[in-house]
Amino acid sequence: MKIISVDEIEILFKKLRPVLDKSNIIIIEDEGLSKILKYYLFLEQCTDEIIVNSSYTFEDILYSQYYWFVTFKNQYFLVLDMTEVWTKRRFFF
Repeated sequence: MKIISVDEIEILFKKLRPVLDKSNIIIIEDEGLSKILKYYLFLEQCTDEIIVNSSYTFEDILYSQYYWFVTFKNQYFLVLDMTEVWTKRRFFF
């Protein structure tokens, strides 16, 4: 199994030009988090198209979905923690 990298996802995204369903997600102001979420949604919603138009297997895509979801979750809580730190600092100053 192989994790699909950022560069490979961007190439596939440009090639397939998907319209992602973002109706059930939260609005995220952080650009980095938004990109990671876009990668996850792309892998989740376009699995069949990716398999047809690339050499990736279903297992590769599932493994990559898991990787990008965990990356998103970790970054989300990191950003959330940093926001709380800055809020507390502003409060005390």
